[in-house]
Amino acid sequence: MGRGEWGQALVQLERAAAAIPDRAEAHRLRGDVLHRLVRDEGAIDAWTRARALDPLLEHDAGLAFEFAISVTRLGRLDEAIAEYERIFAVTGPGHRLRSLAYCNAAELVMARGPEQIEEAIALYRESLEERPANLLALWGIALALERAGRAPESGTELERLRRSDPSLATLADEDVFFVPPEEVHAYRAIGFSAFGNLSGAVDAWHTFLGGAGAAGPWAAHARESLATAEQRLAREPRRPPAGRSP
Repeated sequence: MGRGEWGQALVQLERAAAAIPDRAEAHRLRGDVLHRLVRDEGAIDAWTRARALDPLLEHDAGLAFEFAISVTRLGRLDEAIAEYERIFAVTGPGHRLRSLAYCNAAELVMARGPEQIEEAIALYRESLEERPANLLALWGIALALERAGRAPESGTELERLRRSDPSLATLADEDVFFVPPEEVHAYRAIGFSAFGNLSGAVDAWHTFLGGAGAAGPWAAHARESLATAEQRLAREPRRPPAGRSP
C-alpha cells in the first residue's frame, strides 16, 4: 500500500475507534497504520489503549516488535529494550522475530556505552544462534567485539562478512536504521578497514565524529580507530598518477 492508501485506511479506523471505543482491535489496527505512517506518538497511544482493553495483547510478539521500533525512533531506548525483552519472554526458539529482536536489543545496549558492551555481545550471539545468516547481527557483533578490544574475534566475523556482504549492502538496506544515525559510519569504517579500503575507513570515521558520535560513549574508540587507519593509510605505497603511455 502507498502512503495515500494508508492515510485512507487511517480515516476509516479513526471512525471505527470512535464508534466502538472499547474494542481493542480497532485501536490495535489504528496503531499499526500510524506506525506505517511513522506517526509514532499516535501509534504508541493507540497500542497502549488496545493493551489496556485486551490484556492478551501483552503477549503479542508482533505488537511488541512494532512498539519497540516506534519508541526507538522517538529515542526512548529503555522502553524499546523492555519490549524486546517481552518478545524473548513470550516466544520460544525458532520464532521468526527472535533473531531480529536480539539483534536490535544488542544495538540499543551497545549504544549505552563501554560498561555494557559484553551484554551487547551476548545478545548478538543469541541473535546468531537463532539465525546464523543474520548479516545485520554479524555486523553488530563485529563492531561490538572491536569496541570491546577483542580485535582477533572481530576479524573473524569481518572475514565472514567479506565473503557474504563485501559491498556492505546490508548497512544500506532501506528498512534498516541506526541509533544514533551516525552509528552506521562506525560499521562502514570497520568494514572498509577490513576489506582493504583504508581511505574509505578514514572518511567514515571522520563522518562518525562529525556528528553525534563525537559526543557519544564511543567517541574515544572512534578517535583511536581513526588515528590507526590514518597511520596505516600513510604507510601504503603511493600509486603513480594515471597518465598516457608515450
